[in-house]
Amino acid sequence: MSGPNAPRLEERIRKLAFEKSYLELVVRLMSRLGGADGVDDAIATLLASVVDVLGGTNAALYYDIDGRRCYADAYGARRDATPDEDADVARVFETREPIERAHDFEETRLTTPAFTRAYTWIHPLVAGGDVIGVLRIENLHIGTDDLRAHLPLVFAYAAQVIRNEVQNYARMRDAYHRVNAANAALTHEIGVRQEAEAALRTANDTLETHVVERTLELTRANDRLQRELGERLRADEALRRRNRELGALNRLLGGAADDIEPASLLALACRELATLLDVPLVHASLVTSDDQHVSVVAEHAPESATSLVGRAASRGATALLRDLHATGAPMAVARVPGDGQASAFASDFSLAGITSLLAVPLVIERRVVGCLALSTFVPREFTAVETGLATSVAAHVAASLARLQARADARRLRVAIEQTPASVVITDPDGRIVYVNPTFTTTTGYTMAEAIGQSTRVLKSGVHPDAFYQQMWKTLMAGESWHGRLTNRKKSGELFTEDAVIVAVHDERGRVVNYIAVKRDITRELAQEEHLRHAQRMDGIGQLAGGVAHDFNNILGAMIMQLEVVRSEPGLPAGVLSGLDEISAAAGRAATLTRQLLTFSRRQAMNVGSHDLNMVVRQLLSLLERLLGEGIHVDFTPSEHPLVFEGDAAMIEQVIVNLCVNARDAMPGGGTLAIDLEPVVRTAGGDHRLREVPPAAFAALRVRDSGCGMPPDVLQHLFEPFFTTKDVGRGTGLGLATSHGIVSQHHGWIDVESHVGRGSTFTVYLPTADRTADAKTRENRSPVDTGHASILLVEDEPTIRRITHRCLTRLGYDVVEANDGTEALDAWAKSSGAIDLLLTDVVMPNGVSGIDLSRRLRLEQPALKVILMSGYPADLVRDGATIDAGVAYLAKPFSISSLGQTVSRVLAGA
Repeated sequence: MSGPNAPRLEERIRKLAFEKSYLELVVRLMSRLGGADGVDDAIATLLASVVDVLGGTNAALYYDIDGRRCYADAYGARRDATPDEDADVARVFETREPIERAHDFEETRLTTPAFTRAYTWIHPLVAGGDVIGVLRIENLHIGTDDLRAHLPLVFAYAAQVIRNEVQNYARMRDAYHRVNAANAALTHEIGVRQEAEAALRTANDTLETHVVERTLELTRANDRLQRELGERLRADEALRRRNRELGALNRLLGGAADDIEPASLLALACRELATLLDVPLVHASLVTSDDQHVSVVAEHAPESATSLVGRAASRGATALLRDLHATGAPMAVARVPGDGQASAFASDFSLAGITSLLAVPLVIERRVVGCLALSTFVPREFTAVETGLATSVAAHVAASLARLQARADARRLRVAIEQTPASVVITDPDGRIVYVNPTFTTTTGYTMAEAIGQSTRVLKSGVHPDAFYQQMWKTLMAGESWHGRLTNRKKSGELFTEDAVIVAVHDERGRVVNYIAVKRDITRELAQEEHLRHAQRMDGIGQLAGGVAHDFNNILGAMIMQLEVVRSEPGLPAGVLSGLDEISAAAGRAATLTRQLLTFSRRQAMNVGSHDLNMVVRQLLSLLERLLGEGIHVDFTPSEHPLVFEGDAAMIEQVIVNLCVNARDAMPGGGTLAIDLEPVVRTAGGDHRLREVPPAAFAALRVRDSGCGMPPDVLQHLFEPFFTTKDVGRGTGLGLATSHGIVSQHHGWIDVESHVGRGSTFTVYLPTADRTADAKTRENRSPVDTGHASILLVEDEPTIRRITHRCLTRLGYDVVEANDGTEALDAWAKSSGAIDLLLTDVVMPNGVSGIDLSRRLRLEQPALKVILMSGYPADLVRDGATIDAGVAYLAKPFSISSLGQTVSRVLAGA
């Protein structure tokens, strides 16, 4: 044997060899003791066996008998022991604690290099709670630690044997004294009779008859004494046999207590039965769980026999087990051939040479699960006592098998409970926790040690009213299971929601001994459902907004441009101008409302660029001061470093304005509005409706006010569309919802912290970009340049077409009108390429959209400039438009100045 593990294997082999030798020593000791007859024989056998089996120069036993302490050793010495003869022995009698001493071996003649140390054992022999003797062994070469696993069984067995023999001796001594007393009385009576005969020789025949009768009576008394003595002897024999049976049962029970495998337990039962009943062949077989097959699990057989362990039982054995299953009673067959009850299996067993059989069933919960079959090859009558012994062994084996199976089932059940993804809580009838599984500790944050012994009220959140718990307990106490949803509190204070099933566990008398709760954390699922409902509401509002945006923006566009045309007329009265301003402001608010709806539903087109958030906020400060009024003090703290983000600066400006206006409304009496900017690294967690993002760099825009604050029920609905706490007519409920949509569209989120009476803090997180910002964040507003270019105007809405035509003409452009794409193609053909710019609506009738039209015309004239108009930006995405060189986008509604600037910029190639 070689390799890195060879020393450990060799050491293991040596240990196993020692263990085997020690077991053999134990078996030899117990076998010898089991055959002892009488006190002296038992003591002599014990001492001789100890010296022979364990070694040592001498073994002595101190024991009590006839009210005195006696001494006996392995060399045959027998005497009374004085009280102070051996202090160690006296101490062991008193304390029951063994003594072991190691010393140099005194017999130098027997000393070898491997045997220089010797041990002295002084060990109590305890039976039935009494010390019946103390065993002293001199000059042993092994210590008790080497046999610690086996000595208690040997010494306990030896103590029991000696105790039984002492008790037998006491009983026989008493019987002997009674016989002697009877004999003495008889002798006395005989003497009396002889004296009476001498004195009464002259008496009449009546006295002689009396003497004869008295003699017969004494004879009968003597016969009775002899019979009693015989019965005592038979009882002693039965007691010795019972001791052997108890030894076998103790070994079986010891094996079961050691939690050995069922096959090993059955093999031990086969060996013990073979020894007890002196049979050559014992088999143990079991049926499968479906009662369809039978297999041999263990056996005790002659060495020359072929092993059947692990094989399917023969047809005869299967038939035998079927008969046992039907009757549930043992079966004893003296002669297999010719016995009627063995007809089903006689031929099969006869072929194996079996002539006699004793089969006892293994019964677990009234079900025959197997049998122990004892067989002989010569005819034999099994007595009722032998049948009872085998039945008793089978009952103990079946009970041990049931315990082993119950332990295995309990282990499997525990593993299943500990690995289930649901929380499992077991309480006593008063609701105190006696068990929790690992999922419970993961979910709640309480360790098992912290939870056990606590009332389930430790999880109580305060969300449910008392009536809720009263109804739950009413259901449970009625013997019904409770199903429901619970909101509980974790150790950290965080609330979570569970779907729970609670059932009562009853004992055999129907009393409730436990409650079991199986609960599943659905907090995340509820959040996802809420997120889905929110998304569905957003989509519905977006579809509604998209459905009306196109037509609504066309109407507003016509109104706004017409107002500008009218407003530019000279000589208008001041009252008319004021009215026109009011109409223009109302149209602007209507356009803003439509834009908010589109932004909220993420249907507003984004003008993406790189922008520094510091610059965006700084350029808004003057506007914010005018918007918020004199009673609001704005305190701006920029970031020390640039906070560059990718997105639409105008949209982010709208978010900032919305948050500041919301803060202004929370401070009707004035106050301080603080705007802070700083870089952070974190993950999204404030708004459960947003998807989680990995750790990354963000720009944090924090808006704090000193206003009235908001209660939790308002915070819960803060970002829902059309939700507002303002008076009717003072708010649409779209400001924060729009802000939420814009920030989400920029892959960020908003956290809110508010307390009633202590103000509110809104924190916007936007992902930052590793690039520099555009040179100018806000669009420069330059005056409109006039020109003399030729423009093809395509618009299916007559009002928009007419007012746009008029505005472009006033700006000095030559305009050619078309109602749709088909008319535009005709006009293009007639112009012979003299068109400089195409200004077209995206959505038009007759199957030719503005996108299609621009592509056709640019194929013929690549230098053609194009401006796409739309009141619904999602049309661009739907139609696959791309904004490249020479193509611009103009959102409806637009003002005359916006129209002129866009046309001028596109024609200039900017």
